Amino acid sequence: MRKFNIIFLIGIFLSFYANISSAAVNLPWSTTYNCADWTQSNGSPSLKCDGLAKGGDWTCNNGDGTVREDQITSAANYPGGSGGKGQRHWLGDGANNVSGGMNISFNSTQSELWIRWYMRYENGFQWNPLNNQKMLIVNNLSQNRTIIGYTWSDETRIEVSQYAGYYSSGMGYGWNAVMANGGTDSNGNKTSDGQWHMYEVHLKTDTNGSNGIAEMWIDGVKRLSYSNAYFGSAGFDGILIGSNSRDPLNGRCMAVDYDDIAISNTGPIGPITGGGDAQAPSVPIGLSAQVISSSQINLSWTVSTDNTGVTGYRIYRCQGTGCVPSIQIATSATNSYSNIGLTASTVYTYRVAAYDAAGNVSGQSSSATATTQAIADTTPPASPTGLTVQ
Repeated sequence: MRKFNIIFLIGIFLSFYANISSAAVNLPWSTTYNCADWTQSNGSPSLKCDGLAKGGDWTCNNGDGTVREDQITSAANYPGGSGGKGQRHWLGDGANNVSGGMNISFNSTQSELWIRWYMRYENGFQWNPLNNQKMLIVNNLSQNRTIIGYTWSDETRIEVSQYAGYYSSGMGYGWNAVMANGGTDSNGNKTSDGQWHMYEVHLKTDTNGSNGIAEMWIDGVKRLSYSNAYFGSAGFDGILIGSNSRDPLNGRCMAVDYDDIAISNTGPIGPITGGGDAQAPSVPIGLSAQVISSSQINLSWTVSTDNTGVTGYRIYRCQGTGCVPSIQIATSATNSYSNIGLTASTVYTYRVAAYDAAGNVSGQSSSATATTQAIADTTPPASPTGLTVQ
């Protein structure tokens, strides 16, 4: 396993601790970020939010002379949880082009942690390819940090990692599996689906060199499990929420949002119950594709239903028969769409998905396929020549 290919949200270099000024917290601890709006450059003294502190001074370079900083903002709120705000972290192209993250420190060193949080990557976020995305870093001042994140260039795994040991999921449990409803990039890997996902991690320090625990669930599905992980015996001191990454490919900084984080030292936390709208609309049915011309196909389908109301529909397309439409080409506010600018005599396959105002997205509909008309021959033959009369 590669040394720094790691998955999730906890971690930071030891030098980050110079930025911590907020008081440490007792466990269990949680935050909904329901605090005053805050931007990283305002500094830790102005961050009055459940014991959180600024993580670092890094900013994400947009490539156009502007930068992005960590924020507390309503734009990062998970609608299925509590409160009205969340943490917005930023990842830019290249390596370690990130905003500073946020820290939480514990009043006492912990030998066991259960961590649950909700996280969303901006819709369409892609990698070049994914090599290292640290979502969280669990700190240990006495030994090494433990990193949780997405990893591997084939985008199929997650890892919980420390310098002393690297614990990876099997293939098929990483980014591509979590973002199965996203688009597809030029390398055949998935782009972000733009939806909230729930992450849970269980870490237990080692006492004899062979009985530490590393477990991870995403959306309630266990994707990583080790009962012989080595984390040492010194315990855990805190976490960094939002850390560095390697090789995003988006042309600008893109948002990674965190919300409703909870940490316990006594047992599983589990998903939020109640709260806001977390229900996706029904899957659209009755999709049909009608050929209009050599360059236009019209789509229509039955209106989806939702507990709060459908906002619109995503349109997906691929070229050919039997292909899986995974590239989103447009959205529509109604249950119809006209796809123009197509190539004559070409087969196109479509699917649609419904979404609501909270960002919940349905599964994709059954596919519909149609072939554009051939270009009409409107050119008359050349006039006859050489006519003679015998």
